[in-house]
Amino acid sequence: MKRNLLGTTAILAAVMLASPAFAGSDNNVFIDQIGTGNTANISQPGDRNNVGDDQNSATAIFPPGLAQRNIVTQNGTNNELDVVQSGNDNNIGIVSVTTFLQPDGVLGVDQLGAYNVLSIDQTSDGNTVVRVQQQNGNSAGITQQGAGSNTVRSVLQTNTGGAANEVDILQNRTGGGDRNIVGGLVGVNGAVDQNGTGNTADIDQDGNGNRITGTDQDGSDNSLTVLQSGDSNLVGPLVGTPGVAQSGSGNDAQIDQIGDGNAVALVNQSGDDNTADVNQSGDGNVVLLVNQTDVGNTATVNQFGNGNLVTAVDQSGNGNTATATFNGDNNGLGFLTGDAGSLGLLQGVIVQSANGLGGNSLTYDVFGDGNLFAFQQTGGLNSIVGTVGSMSADSDGNQVAVLQNGDSNMASFSQSGAGSNNLAISQ
Repeated sequence: MKRNLLGTTAILAAVMLASPAFAGSDNNVFIDQIGTGNTANISQPGDRNNVGDDQNSATAIFPPGLAQRNIVTQNGTNNELDVVQSGNDNNIGIVSVTTFLQPDGVLGVDQLGAYNVLSIDQTSDGNTVVRVQQQNGNSAGITQQGAGSNTVRSVLQTNTGGAANEVDILQNRTGGGDRNIVGGLVGVNGAVDQNGTGNTADIDQDGNGNRITGTDQDGSDNSLTVLQSGDSNLVGPLVGTPGVAQSGSGNDAQIDQIGDGNAVALVNQSGDDNTADVNQSGDGNVVLLVNQTDVGNTATVNQFGNGNLVTAVDQSGNGNTATATFNGDNNGLGFLTGDAGSLGLLQGVIVQSANGLGGNSLTYDVFGDGNLFAFQQTGGLNSIVGTVGSMSADSDGNQVAVLQNGDSNMASFSQSGAGSNNLAISQ
């Protein structure tokens, strides 16, 4: 049996929205549904509408234990919530001023239970989804379209042993706008925070100056896919947190950036058999650090364009694999010079550090001019295979430094092109 249990505030808000006399701006909706198979549909045309709380009630000071929590709550299984806001500066939840309302001071949408579905569609500018919280087997779809400046601050999904969760975020400019954000909420673990096994997160941003400040997946067999199309986009940290953090085994992170001046600041994976793929197409793109720890991890970095830069790929553990492919100029930027800087290493360095036997492998392919790279492997049974240039491409002024410490290591390099190629290998 379907039950719709709404608080008085929710009923009043629903009545106001249903009447043409009240339709428009500055409306508020609060909902509390308990049970199975509940459905709520919220449509707010106009500006400055709120779902989950409003600024006035959030800043009111209540005695401890008597705080009014005007959030949208569905407590049970197989519930569905659909929200459509078709105006500017609308909110799903708020960051409260008082700490009485909730331990983390954040209000929004809570779906407590299994197999719940949430759909949020904000179709204009300056809209914000402050917080979404879901438990086992839930799915959240968030679409923000307009001229830009839309924000998804926090999506928290927890799998405590039930079915996997899924979140899809699409920020798509329809009027040539830019500067959409996923993240930016200080005090919350990640912009997208998933705990458990088999969770998936897909984030798609179209435009310039977009930012993803933090995604955190804790568990096994989780998947993250990021696509940013445009210029000056960033997957990077907020106050020192990784742009992408995955802990556990069998996790996968795929980051694709298409455009100029994009950056991936920090990808951090801890555990076994994780995969990180970073692909950048355009000019002046940067990968600052890909960090993986433990056994059997794979890191792939591909850059296509001119003036791109990779500063560091760091793998610690055994049986790890790194692949780096560059088609363009000035990759690695840096100094090295003179027998590849006498193996002092530094700029554009890929490091594989074995905790035991070793068995790490690295493949390096570059087509273009002025590339500078350094590779360091510690432990035994490691291998490096590098190719600089080809029959169909010039590759002048390339420099490579290879430092291997340990037993039974192998290094194989080929440099071609009319120019000052520079290769140093130390074992």
